[in-house]
Amino acid sequence: MDKRKFMKNRKKRVLAAVLLCCLFVVSFGLSGCGRSGNRESGAAGEMQKTTQTVPEAEAQKPYPYVFQPHVMSAEYKDKYGEEIEQIFYDFCDAALAGEESFPCPDAISYYAVFDIARSCLPVASAYTVIEENQPQNGIGKITYTVPLEEYKERVQEFKDRISWWITGCLKEGDVPFERVVSLYTALTNNLCYDYEALESSIDLSPYRALMEDRAICQEIAGAYVYLLLQTDVNACLCGALSRDMSNAHEWVMVVLDGQYYHMDPTFELDTFVGLRYFGMTDEKRQQEGDYPISYFNVAEVNGLDQPEYAAVDQRFAPLWNTAWYELDRERKVLLYYPVNNMDEALEFYY
Repeated sequence: MDKRKFMKNRKKRVLAAVLLCCLFVVSFGLSGCGRSGNRESGAAGEMQKTTQTVPEAEAQKPYPYVFQPHVMSAEYKDKYGEEIEQIFYDFCDAALAGEESFPCPDAISYYAVFDIARSCLPVASAYTVIEENQPQNGIGKITYTVPLEEYKERVQEFKDRISWWITGCLKEGDVPFERVVSLYTALTNNLCYDYEALESSIDLSPYRALMEDRAICQEIAGAYVYLLLQTDVNACLCGALSRDMSNAHEWVMVVLDGQYYHMDPTFELDTFVGLRYFGMTDEKRQQEGDYPISYFNVAEVNGLDQPEYAAVDQRFAPLWNTAWYELDRERKVLLYYPVNNMDEALEFYY
């Protein structure tokens, strides 16, 4: 949705939305984490007019977040085998502690660990390098790119930052849908697309997106995956080339209630307060950007059977034209205002 048209046509409610977005950027102070909505996961997805108000955010306790050292997209076990989970978690323990090695049985596992770390332990991915001829005698080497004490400080800063992201917009008792939509909007409200990075030699990493306010698609997607994994929602990276091969793009696949959905927080950066790219089906993803379904690279695997990861559920379709939304956590309802009718809220039950 074009921001100028939005501002021209939405009058008083839009002015209120702008003020709320400004407050959100400072403190994540909204019960729904900000912006408008497109699609959201839930159950029936019924739509009804409503005049009820959303409970005050102050009445809800913050999400009881504790940093999880062990998180991994489930799809990587399909790619590398069940045994990779423990190998990766051993790496996590070693890397978070600043140790210089970890148990690793073979070269395939060693390279797999660093592949997984990009979205499943971004701080380690950002400050370590892959060594050749590893592992040796069942031990994999970890080499850091900054002095060890500085790295340990970066690890603590990273943990604090992750807590800031999560506790800033989630509430105690949030169900998976509330976590998914709130973190999606947190990212799209707080990140700016870094056009300069496209022309520079800067190291691109989800770590940069999480720690700073500028990023490009692969960084934003990895950041969203990691935040979801930290809140016990399975998610993985997905990417594709456009049909004419002119551009490559990366987004996220999220599992809600056993169903896969495409989420693209990068594309959402330009919608002002929307969820146009939230909870997309395969067909919707193909339309939005002209990325053929046959090109989808789920979890960067390329060899997985695509139908196993098909996104076909359309329950979020009513929300794709939303201009503004709010979460009523008490009633488990998303109140949303369609672009063509900002005077009446509709209800989406999740």
